[in-house]
Formats: sequence, structure tokens, C-alpha cells
Amino acid sequence: MPVYFHWEFSTGPVGDIEMLARRLRTPKKYAGDATLIASLKRIGEQDVAVDADHLLFNGEQPDQTIFEGAMVSLNFQPTPPNGTFASRLQDMLNSGEASSTTGAELPNDVPTLSPPIYGEHPAKRHTVDATKVSQHWLDGLNCQPRYRLASGWGAEVVRQNQDEFMQAAWEQVGDVLAAERAFSLARLSRDVLKRIEARHLAKLPPERLLAILSLARVRIRVSPTQSLYGQIESATLPLRTVRRINAAPDQRAAADLPHGAVANPCRCTRPGRHADGDAGADLRRCVESSRRRRPQSLRA
Repeated sequence: MPVYFHWEFSTGPVGDIEMLARRLRTPKKYAGDATLIASLKRIGEQDVAVDADHLLFNGEQPDQTIFEGAMVSLNFQPTPPNGTFASRLQDMLNSGEASSTTGAELPNDVPTLSPPIYGEHPAKRHTVDATKVSQHWLDGLNCQPRYRLASGWGAEVVRQNQDEFMQAAWEQVGDVLAAERAFSLARLSRDVLKRIEARHLAKLPPERLLAILSLARVRIRVSPTQSLYGQIESATLPLRTVRRINAAPDQRAAADLPHGAVANPCRCTRPGRHADGDAGADLRRCVESSRRRRPQSLRA
């Protein structure tokens, strides 16, 4: 179930559960009670009978196993897996898969409806192996009766509250879907900008690229603490050089002429046209005429 909720708790400003548990002491008046001392040494343990239907054991009396709770003694050691239990459980749990794939008939000691394999869907495995009880969590969980007991209780809690759990899951999935959509839009924006950069900006000479990006210099980071604008401002280049890089080509050509010379931005082929007379008026008319003749894509 896609439940993304979690919770936590604490025991106070200082100390955790283990620290507080280690501070527990038996009251003096019970110090001589042998029965109480023995039960405290087995706190969290319970002997339970296994299988009243005689499916997991041989003989008249069902065998027993130790069921361990969530809180046990620090010296607790789980009992080794019972080979008979594991083998019989393997036959029952794998019977459904074997019957559906090969059509094999069920043995007499295997029930028609096999018990569930807890955790089979998350593990993406629908059979168990009794020889791997101590190696794989799915086999250890399902081939030992004491762990199947705890799993059955957990499954029953889910069944009794499945409507509330599914409602909570769907409410949380709504936020997850919105976040996934935002991530998808961000990836789309990144890919589009990469194509724009490859098709238009990467082909420009550095000085022209710097001029085009003039309005975005403040937002372009060249380091975690400095933008492109800040790097230019802190550079040792003269301000006139930076302005020349940002200027249009015709303006840069005019700046390179000797003092007193007049640029020919209209690229006239008639020598001396602006050399005498009202040079300023002729220059303005030629510039305007040149701009009208230039393609729209070149006007800036």
C-alpha cells in the first residue's frame, strides 16, 4: 500500500527507550520471588502450540514454538528454525503456484486452499525455499510459525482498517502526483532550453553571446556566490572595453575610427559622399535608408 506517512516519538529531553529500560530494577520485596525472577528473564516470550490440525507435525500432541514480542530481554536468543515445520510449510505455500503452472495434484496432507505467502508481492516472488530460512527474509518469515503468527495479526489489522488506510493513501498520492507533474515540467523546460542554446546561442561568437545575455547576467551564476554580472564588475578590464563588447557592430566600427573621422554605417560605395557638405545630415539619411533596406531579422 502506498502509505508515505511516518511518525516518531521520544521519551523526554534526555534518554531513549533502551536507556530507560536499563534503569529498571526489581523492587526489593520481590527479590526472593523465584517465580517472578524466572518470568522476568523471559519477558516478551510466550510458548504457543503449533497447528491443531496436525498439518505441520507428526504424533498426537502438537509441537510448540516460542513467540517473541516486540520487547524481549537483552539476552534473548531466537530458537533455531524447526526443519519439519519449514518443510511442511514449503509444501503448502508452494502448492498453489505448482498447481497453476504444472497442473500437478495436491498431496493428501496439503490443504486445497493454501495459506498466503506474506510479503510475496513486494518481494516479487510467489514461492518459498525452506533451505534459505536463515538467508532470505521472505523464506524466514513464511517458513517459521512464530513469524507467520505476527504477520497474520498484522494482516488482520490491515483488513479491519483497509478503508481508512486506502483513503489516507489516496490523499497522499494526490500530493505525490502534483510533485511528479512539477518535476516533469521542469525537465521539459530544461530540454527546451538546451535545444535553444544548441541551435541559436552556441553558434555565436563570445562577444556577441555576451551582448545578448546582458539582461540575464545578474541571474547567471558562475560560482555559488557570484553571478556573471558580478564577475564582469570585478574584472580588471576597462569599462570602455566591456561597453565596446556589448555594442552593436556598427557602433564598434565607429569607435575604432580615428578622432574626427566619420563612419560609413550605410556602407555606401560612393567615395567621399560624406566627406564634405552637410555630412551629418547625409549620414543620418543614409543610415535610415540602410536600416529600411536591411531584413527584419537583422534589425536590433
